[in-house]
Amino acid sequence: MDKIENDVFSGINNTINEIIWNNIPKDQVLFHYTNCDSLISIIENKEYWLSSIELMNDKEEVDYSLKLVSEVVNGLDLIVDRKKELVENFLKYKKMSAINTFVLSLSMEQDALILWKK
Repeated sequence: MDKIENDVFSGINNTINEIIWNNIPKDQVLFHYTNCDSLISIIENKEYWLSSIELMNDKEEVDYSLKLVSEVVNGLDLIVDRKKELVENFLKYKKMSAINTFVLSLSMEQDALILWKK
């Protein structure tokens, strides 16, 4: 990845963070859905465990980042071929980095039935 691409990806990352965090009110409570055994472990150990994105059962969560990247890249003042190249490089980078990427899923929904299902 050249310096220009690195700068563009850094800018994309910053823009995505702004999009996500600007849509969450500062006083918003976030909820973590888990089973009873995991809740006991969280309380006893005072820690959360992150999950590998490779093991996630909801691939839409992973695809959401690609959607955000595509929207940000499409908003850049670049020729279409360069935009396509950036998105393709992001996908390659994402696949390579997935091995070492872990997440903690949180929700603004206090009681969402779909989040209780495994």
